[in-house]
Formats: sequence, structure tokens, C-alpha cells
Amino acid sequence: MIRDAVEKDKQAIQNLLKMCFPIKSSDFMDCFFSSVYDYGRSVVCEIDDRIVSCVHMQEMNVQLNGMAVKSIFLSQLSTHLDYRRSGYMQECMASVLDECDKKVLLTFAEASNPKLLERFGFQQASIHRTYDLPAKYFDKATTIGITDTYTAAELLAVYEEFMTHFDGYKIRNVMMFERMINECLHCGEQLLAYRDSQGRIRGYVRFRSRKDHVKVSECIYSGSTVLTKLLKAAVGNHTELRLEVSEAEHLEKVFPLAMSRKRIFTMVRCGNLPLFNKLYNANVRTSKDAYAIGFKPLYLNEKY
Repeated sequence: MIRDAVEKDKQAIQNLLKMCFPIKSSDFMDCFFSSVYDYGRSVVCEIDDRIVSCVHMQEMNVQLNGMAVKSIFLSQLSTHLDYRRSGYMQECMASVLDECDKKVLLTFAEASNPKLLERFGFQQASIHRTYDLPAKYFDKATTIGITDTYTAAELLAVYEEFMTHFDGYKIRNVMMFERMINECLHCGEQLLAYRDSQGRIRGYVRFRSRKDHVKVSECIYSGSTVLTKLLKAAVGNHTELRLEVSEAEHLEKVFPLAMSRKRIFTMVRCGNLPLFNKLYNANVRTSKDAYAIGFKPLYLNEKY
């Protein structure tokens, strides 16, 4: 049976995700269920009173070529190990995508399993570059101006300024940054910002310390000097920092010896291309081309 999850399903869904995604840290899972889960909704497949498959849905608005486009983001696609290859994920996704196609033009999904998503009509959306940067790259930088004191409104302002260079990004608001601050506070992450001599926040970095490195999940900055200051503060006493940025951010210009590797970060599905073409007065034929309809580089850094 396909149905919406209810409150009493929460623990069962959490157990299912932990089984299906063992490489995701317990901090990530705790953070997702304490700070994110209740703002979206999960669709589950139940067999003999047991939840065997699940898809989580979050509504969001995406800025695309001058318009705010209502969209849905799918994440945590999962099927119990004992019930795989039985069509339960297909049933779940069929229900979810039927709803998405009726409500929104674009549906996005976390690209943890691109081959699976391709079977449901998804195509490549955003690409990320990953850099592994030794701490010595920041030796000449200082942490003057770095602060852990800021407001959600200040973080939103610098995010919006940064996004003027991009297209295809999630339109965020103050409440979303309040949730981000709360996530970091309770889920083992840190969020530092840089404040200039006039007291204005000019960038922020969100990161988590690992055993042998620091992993940066988002870095928003207003120039190379701000970038290096933020990364210097994030790396701390670690020897290496792992940073994911958009495909358009070539950090070799700042760190000449740095090398990057690319990966698909999110995928997209347009459920109604004729309507999309009518809205944008366009003639695109694929979901990938629909998402890339603008002239600016693409940025989408959402995990759920």
C-alpha cells in the first residue's frame, strides 16, 4: 500500500534510512529527522504492516531565468534490503511523480543513485567540483574578521548577493537560515562568517570536522580574500579540507596547484515540457535543457 507517512512512522523510516545509507553519519540522520523531516513529507510503501520503501518530498522555489519556479525536491529514496527488486520503489515513485507532475513544473532529486533516477525520467541538473585542499594552502591567510555571531537575515543577504552570479538556485528566506543555524547548533556542524571592517557579513562557511579532514558543505563568499579567510578558519588544526562548489567555481585561480573532480549532485525532471516551453517561450526538448535555459552558471546545493 502506498500512503503518506504519519508521525508514528518516523522511527521506522529512520531505521530504514540508516540501513540503506550506512555511510551517512548518525549526525546527518539525527539532523535530518530533528530539523528537516517535519518541514516536508514522506511517501511510503507498506507491506504487511512494515514500511519497505520511502521517498521524502520538500517543496521549494527555484530561480530560473528570471522567474521563480515552484518545484519539489526528492531525497532519501530507500528500499529495505529484504524487499528490493520487487517493484516497491517503482510504486512509490509512480505515486510521487504523478503528484509532482500535477503540482510543479520541475522535480529535483538528490543524485545518490543516478542510474535509478534515470529510469524515472530524471536527467543531470547541477554538477559539483570537489577539492581536497591541504591546510598549507591557507598559511598566508588570517582569520581577522571571522565570527560566530550573525543573524539569519545577514546570512540570507550574502547568499542573495552571491546568487546574482548564478541561475537555477533555491530561493531561500530568513526562516530557512534560522533552520540552518539550528541544524548546525544541534547536529555537529559549525557555521562561521566573515564580517568586514564596516561590520557587514561578506561570506559564511558551513562545515563538519572529520577524523582526518574538515568537510565543507557550503561556502558563500564575496571574493577570493573572503574565501581564503573562511577556509582558514574552517580547517583549524586539521591537515586537509574537502570543499564542494558549483561547476562554475574554478578554485585553481585562487589555489594554482589544486585539482578537482566532478560529480552529479542533483538531477531534474520536467513533467510537462510543452507547458514549460509556453511559460518561457522556448523550444527545449529535455529536462536537462529546461533547467539550463538561462545564461548564467547553475548552482543548486540542496541535499533535501
